[in-house]
Amino acid sequence: MNNPIDVNKIPARLKNGFIGRRVDGSSISYVDLGDVDAYVSGQKMLSLMIDKNDPNSWDKFCDYLGDFDPRGKIHIDYLVVDGLVQRFH
Repeated sequence: MNNPIDVNKIPARLKNGFIGRRVDGSSISYVDLGDVDAYVSGQKMLSLMIDKNDPNSWDKFCDYLGDFDPRGKIHIDYLVVDGLVQRFH
């Protein structure tokens, strides 16, 4: 399971979130955050997820997720923002 997920297999119902492969290769994770209006440290959570300028934004986003924290557990292939799929890296 080292190859990125086929973008054609991503469920259309995902609105905002991320998709990746578990590090142990056991499965694919589809994390749907739904309509995200929550604020973290004064920033919208969705803004933290997609911010490429602030090196701390991804950590702030993951900290907010709590049990859903993907760091070290999921190889993220895609972010989904307003239903649009984009490569994570």
